[in-house]
Amino acid sequence: MSFEVSQDVVVDDFLVIPKGAVALGVVNEAEPRKALGRGGKLSVLIKSVRLADNEQASLRSGTEAKGSSSTAGMVIPVMHGKDVAFTKGTDFTAYVNGDTRLKKENFHAAPDPGDAVPTVSPTSNPHP
Repeated sequence: MSFEVSQDVVVDDFLVIPKGAVALGVVNEAEPRKALGRGGKLSVLIKSVRLADNEQASLRSGTEAKGSSSTAGMVIPVMHGKDVAFTKGTDFTAYVNGDTRLKKENFHAAPDPGDAVPTVSPTSNPHP
């Protein structure tokens, strides 16, 4: 299973993991929904990420989700539990697993946030 890094990772002003880099993970545990309205369970481990120098770094993580059997905070015993799915855009957190030695010369300086081109979002109020 593949993931996409959601923001640049910068170390000592060097871009180490660019936004959009690919991280790889596995489903560690999966349980379907159960009887009597109990939800399912899904556990994902993110194992590695591609660095800006094309090397891999080992990661550690643990993200778990459970299916719901409630509506508006109320448990309804006759309602069936829900299976679990992580939707696109769900954020996961992973950490570098141990020390990873990086060679400074293999990385580029991180872009200065002040150099970014400003973006304009359309508004719903028309301008006179």
